[in-house]
Amino acid sequence: MISLNKKKYCILSSSRADFGILSNFIKKLLKKKNIMLDLILTGSHISKKFGETKKEVRENNIKYFYELKIPNKNKNANDLSLSSSVLLKKLSKKFKKEKYNNLIILGDRFEIFIAAYVATLYKVPIIHLSGGDETQASYDNQFRHAITKLSHIHFVTNEISKNRIIKMGENPKNVINFGSLSVENIYKLKKIGKKIIEKEFKIQLSKDFFLVTFHPETLGYKDVRNLKSLLSAISNFKDIQFIFTSSNTDEGGDLINSMIKNFCKNNRNTSFIKSFGQNKYLNVMKYSCGVIGNSSSGVCEAPSLKIGTLNLGNRQTGRIQLKSVINSDFTKKNIVNGIKKILSKKFKLQIQNVKNPYYKKNTSENIIQKIISYDNQNLLIKKFNNISI
Repeated sequence: MISLNKKKYCILSSSRADFGILSNFIKKLLKKKNIMLDLILTGSHISKKFGETKKEVRENNIKYFYELKIPNKNKNANDLSLSSSVLLKKLSKKFKKEKYNNLIILGDRFEIFIAAYVATLYKVPIIHLSGGDETQASYDNQFRHAITKLSHIHFVTNEISKNRIIKMGENPKNVINFGSLSVENIYKLKKIGKKIIEKEFKIQLSKDFFLVTFHPETLGYKDVRNLKSLLSAISNFKDIQFIFTSSNTDEGGDLINSMIKNFCKNNRNTSFIKSFGQNKYLNVMKYSCGVIGNSSSGVCEAPSLKIGTLNLGNRQTGRIQLKSVINSDFTKKNIVNGIKKILSKKFKLQIQNVKNPYYKKNTSENIIQKIISYDNQNLLIKKFNNISI
């Protein structure tokens, strides 16, 4: 039975990416006396091939959580469809048993979309974090906007996303910009020494190095060719270290990881890490010369660390991009030139005064206080907000 004085929330996390962003927010929620919280882990959290990142949850001293295991194959659309159906069944069973005041979800993955769908059926108001962004080369874009239309309260990370959601017909009173949780995490980052990280992951951080993350462009069909071009460009830099983190569970992710692992076996200045965990990842990023690939961390978080980003392809097209971000196609020559530019003293000086538009003070606490203040009875019925068209 739920105490009449307490609200019970459910948070679903599907990967290292969203949990890393949510971790400090979750710990603050757990400290509130008038809140009960169920944390549900699914997706790559429970997969050994992606580093079994539920371990990171325990490292954050979060003792109680639920695991919903789903198939982790991602060779094709049929694999992801099967995973979705299994998650739908398991989440439905969970929501039937529990009486949640709200579902809190972040981002845009297919697992998050399934959670929003189930919550809708069980009449649980949805609080969505980081909606309104654009990532045009991934079907996450459609999932994100679909989640927005299923959701009732929207905590965005920037003014452009706020205006975009309002134009989608959402009530402006329920679209709030308190900034990005992931960027807030950077300013509260606990420093970890290089030697500790080197020992744990058997990598070298004493030399110049880049962090590299390559995810599938799920609306494209050139991932293999594009990755080959990236690896060929990296081969030009024998005196620089390149530390790869694993691709996600999107369609084609396993093939990408396999290609990267084979590349690392044959190149001494490269390493492959399944998952650092959020705090260690940000520390490694801070020590790096910059980041390469198509992860949102290069666009959203890296600018706050005053390091450069070589953003490849179209996966992040549509996000706010600062002068610390160099956009490039997958032409080998352009990738090589982009890496050289990030290493140049001139570029390093140019980005030292970059201000991150995703940052606001007290992001997590402001979101929590706003969530607590809502009366769910006035949230379930939604109407299209009248706007000038």
